[in-house]
Amino acid sequence: MANLRCNFSFFFFFSSILLFAQNKLADQGSLYLQQHANNPIHWNPWGEEALERAKIEQKLIIVSVGYSSCHWCHVMEEETFQDNDVAIQMNSNFISIKVDREERPDIDAHFMKALKTISGNVGWPMNIITLPDGSPIWAGTYVDKTQWISILKQLQSFYKTRPSDLKDHAKKIEQGISKTLIIPDFVKESSFSNESIANIVSEISQKMDMKHGGFGVGEKFMSPIVLQSLLRYAVEFDIKEIKEFLKKSLQNISYGGVNDQIGGGFHRYSTDRKWKIPHYEKMLYDNVQMLSLYANFYQVFKDEFYKEEAYRILSFLNREMKDPSLLFYSSIAADSQDINGIINEGDFYTWSLQELNKALGNNFSWFSDYYNISNDEILDSNRFIPFKQTNDSIFAEKYDWSADYFKEKKRIVNDELYRLRQNRPAPVVDKKIIFSWNAIAVMGLLDSYKSFEDSVFLEQASQMLHVLISENLYNNKIIKHTVNTSESLLLLEDYVFLIDVLIAYYELTADESKLFLAKELTDFTLDTFSSEDGVYFKFSKDNAQLITSSMVQLEDNLFPSANSKMAEILFKLNHFFGIPEFKLRAEKMTSLIQPMSFEKPLKHANWLQSIYNFTLPFYEIAITGPLAIDKMNLLLPFYIPNSVISTSASKSDLYLLKDRHDPVETYYYVCENNFCKIPVQSIDELFSLLDAKVEDSIYKNNFFIKNN
Repeated sequence: MANLRCNFSFFFFFSSILLFAQNKLADQGSLYLQQHANNPIHWNPWGEEALERAKIEQKLIIVSVGYSSCHWCHVMEEETFQDNDVAIQMNSNFISIKVDREERPDIDAHFMKALKTISGNVGWPMNIITLPDGSPIWAGTYVDKTQWISILKQLQSFYKTRPSDLKDHAKKIEQGISKTLIIPDFVKESSFSNESIANIVSEISQKMDMKHGGFGVGEKFMSPIVLQSLLRYAVEFDIKEIKEFLKKSLQNISYGGVNDQIGGGFHRYSTDRKWKIPHYEKMLYDNVQMLSLYANFYQVFKDEFYKEEAYRILSFLNREMKDPSLLFYSSIAADSQDINGIINEGDFYTWSLQELNKALGNNFSWFSDYYNISNDEILDSNRFIPFKQTNDSIFAEKYDWSADYFKEKKRIVNDELYRLRQNRPAPVVDKKIIFSWNAIAVMGLLDSYKSFEDSVFLEQASQMLHVLISENLYNNKIIKHTVNTSESLLLLEDYVFLIDVLIAYYELTADESKLFLAKELTDFTLDTFSSEDGVYFKFSKDNAQLITSSMVQLEDNLFPSANSKMAEILFKLNHFFGIPEFKLRAEKMTSLIQPMSFEKPLKHANWLQSIYNFTLPFYEIAITGPLAIDKMNLLLPFYIPNSVISTSASKSDLYLLKDRHDPVETYYYVCENNFCKIPVQSIDELFSLLDAKVEDSIYKNNFFIKNN
């Protein structure tokens, strides 16, 4: 009996060890984690269990961060993490953790600081090796199998033979990371001036590619944040040269292979200066920011080309990235299988000459001329990516076609190629729904509604906003970043981009409930995310406290920094509600960051919006009276970034509307610094007031002057 009990205990212990050590990713909700579930590596999801095991067993930790549409993440997974020799090294000596950066941007941002401090680089896959307490000692991106094994062996040897040296090394890295998390001591509050703005824009201009558009002369991102800030500068100061640069940039981006000419939607970035060859993944945040950009360009330049491209983006999103819930998926991968079953990057989007000849027949000649299908443009894989170099009207003239005839001819051919392309093995769609990205998508729809005056955009924005603030992702001010994200983790970006959308929605619809919700969530954000110095806002609040939640991120990244957006929000809400503390907080945030905007302008481009707000005239436009909604709609197609708009057809107690309602007449009030000019009734009169100096036209009557 004792023997039986002993054998049973041994069996139970051995089974527990096997169960404890296995790959634990199969039941995870993240597609990226599931894609590593069959690796021989004993991967763990991020969590207390794996982190505690490292401390108990005193093993080094490997934290490997990526996302499902990342090409090099999959290369490393296939070449390295599927290898048994690698598995032996990792499983024997390390606790290995896999992280989906889209589900856990807080972990990604935390370790990205280590990667940049140690290697000077950023990117994915991001591989961090830490001490058992989580302190980084090594960081890198993609490495091949041989290099990876060598790194693991060296670090494990160091850990065994020279642990105190490794701890000292970790402390030095931690000190380097800490310096990147705070504003340098020499940075003080700075004053705002037109000269400061000009200096920042001058620094940006040093990076402009005046020949091909965009920034730099190598790999290029579309940089919608920078282009948006430059657009406002060019309009506010009427700078012709920058307007021309902006138009060239967006034209060349639109013409290039980085814009899917057949199916619509933008790829992640261009691998070359001329926007020809993309890195093929498609991200939601890129496409919805480009949607806003085209909408705003149309407002300024009134070129139908921008409108057409905006509609193409929406068509792509609704066709390929829309969930039955009405929200959008996060991404489409770069990789797909070729006709031989081999996985390659971009094969889904490229064509061989034989394929095009067969599909197009008599249309091949003009198609190859239009889309640059020639030996000079062939890719390494003997395939072609369509891109164009001239506008449609000039090309149609070349063939003596009318614009409408060519437009229809191109549509038919592109539709046929799209149909044929759908028969290929498609890239994987990551069906993860990310709250902040979808909030940015709603903003893209609202910007498009404002520019194009098409109710289709407003209807879809309204539907998506309703879903976002339903109980699945939002409940009693608690926002879940994704369905799989624990409610213990709150992310600043989710709150900021939702508040931003709520304000914009109010301005376009006069739905006061959205503005009050924006104010309520702002109060919650102030209470929940304020940093210790009371100036900026923390990246996240993690009640589980598995990593530090004190990090403050000020630089723009994939989208505007949440802190820069929060400064805009506080500034606007002061105008809507008359809360001077909001304005003072925004002013301090912006004045402290202004010198850093000069040092690294491309990384702080969205802060320019707040610098403009505090430097240049900013207006409150109040619209009240029985025809207020109609009067508000007349403003839709105009680009007025230096204003907030408050509207009501009935009496309202809102700060900008109180005691201004007339039951018979409808008025526009133009106010600056809480002083209002004489009310007017026509849109021409309104714009004459916006162009006039405020001190020349203040109507000295308490009925029209809004006191502080």
